Amino acid sequence: MKGLKQIAVTGCILALMSHVQAADVITVPGVTTTGNVTLSTDYRFRGISQTSNNPAIQGAINFNHESGTYASLWASNVSGNSTAEIDGVLGYATKLNLIPNRDTTLDVGYIRYMYAGSGDSAPGSKQPDYNELFGRLNLAGSVIKEDNLMVGANYSNDYFNQSDNFWYFSANYTAPIKDTGFGLVAGVGYNLFKNSRMMNRALGTASTDDSYIDYKLGTSFGVQGLTTELAWVDTSLKDSECVDKKACDGTVQLSISKTF
Repeated sequence: MKGLKQIAVTGCILALMSHVQAADVITVPGVTTTGNVTLSTDYRFRGISQTSNNPAIQGAINFNHESGTYASLWASNVSGNSTAEIDGVLGYATKLNLIPNRDTTLDVGYIRYMYAGSGDSAPGSKQPDYNELFGRLNLAGSVIKEDNLMVGANYSNDYFNQSDNFWYFSANYTAPIKDTGFGLVAGVGYNLFKNSRMMNRALGTASTDDSYIDYKLGTSFGVQGLTTELAWVDTSLKDSECVDKKACDGTVQLSISKTF
């Protein structure tokens, strides 16, 4: 029942977001609005399940200015003490001329992670909400035509559940598989905490390490105007290190998205 309630709450949020119309009453010159809705068999964040291996409904609305400045709001149901995760992003993207005949984009910004219904205002409780700064470099056509390589770094001075300094280094690669209509999806991330105690506080683990690796490998394809991704998602964490083994176990994740 709790999982259904979480999905229902998030569904209401996404329904409101998806019904926002660009009315003629107010228009902002140079701004375009896009959005998307995703259904997934699981919500995996940096390799760890946020829904205890249960389905998730997610969505975003994005405001992009022609200058490269953008803002977005993203939401998903989650398990645990919260009913939903809501992320706000402010960023700036600009083209760079680093490599001849290659489309290179630098993307920098700020993310605010917020957890609805967590009761984080209770005296002495750990505060789940946190901030991150990020920088990403996207390189199109890095190996073959129409592929994309993204490398990035995220930093938080006080990560989830007040777990102090945290760094996340990542690389993601997508590429079409010839003329099949399928695409390759691959990603790897390195999660670095201040120490093992802070990592255990953030993840709910019992590890002696201060870091772990997450990775994904799969394929993407289109179905009736929808974008579908099927991938294996896993981490370097051992089962013995995870209190909630469902959250750490590797899994096959299926997601279906619609952009509007």
